[in-house]
Amino acid sequence: MILFLEFGVAIGLPLEFTITSPDEKLISTEGVSLSHVNFLQFDAKGYHDVTLPFHDAQFHIIIGGWGNTLSALYLGEFVYPPDDEYNGSLLTSSKYKQFWISWNSFQVYVGLENVRGSGVILNGKPQCPIKVIDATFASNWEVTLNYRVNQADMIRGNGRFCGQEKSCDTANIVSLVGSKSRIECAVICKITSGCTFFIFNRNLKQCKIFGNDVGSDDVVSEKVYWEC
Repeated sequence: MILFLEFGVAIGLPLEFTITSPDEKLISTEGVSLSHVNFLQFDAKGYHDVTLPFHDAQFHIIIGGWGNTLSALYLGEFVYPPDDEYNGSLLTSSKYKQFWISWNSFQVYVGLENVRGSGVILNGKPQCPIKVIDATFASNWEVTLNYRVNQADMIRGNGRFCGQEKSCDTANIVSLVGSKSRIECAVICKITSGCTFFIFNRNLKQCKIFGNDVGSDDVVSEKVYWEC
C-alpha cells in the first residue's frame, strides 16, 4: 500500500494489523510516513502492553502495562522510572479502545478517545527538540494485540499548517548569540529575561534564545543542524 499526504493529511488509512510479541511492525513498512505529521490516532484491542517506540525522537509509550494497571511515557532512554505515568485499566480484549498521540518539538501528549486534546493521560517536555520520522507498533510478554491506525495528519497552529518541516511564528526569538557550548547557551538562557528555551547550533557555535512557551497546538522547527 502506498500512502499519500494531501494538505497535511495522510490518505490511505485506516490500517489494520495484528501483532504478537516478539513480532512488531514499523509503520513505514506499510507506506505510512510520520515525517510530516504531528498527530496520530489509533485503536487497540488486547489484554495489556500496547508498546510504541517513536523514532528518531526516542520516546516510548506503554499503554496498559504491568498487567493493564499502569501506562507510561519515557522521554529519551527507555529506563525506569518513566517521565509520566497513569494508573488505571485502559485495555480490553473484547473491544477496541481509542487513543491519540500528538507531539511538537518540545512536547508529547497521549490521550483517550479520538479527538485531540480530550482525555489527556500522559504528557512530557523533552529536554531537546524532537523529530518523529517513524514508529513501531509492538507488544510484550507474547501478548497478541489488534491495532487500527485511523488518522495521521498535521494539526494546525494559528490557522496555518504547522509542523516539523514548517516554521510557525508561535515562538518569539529573543536573540541569536555566539556560544562555545550547550552549557554556555543554557547559562545565556538563564540570565536572559523572558527566555523559556534555547537551541544550540554545534556547527555554527550559535545560541538561539526563544522567548515564549510552546503550546500543544504549536510546533517550533529548525534545520537538522540545530541540535540540543
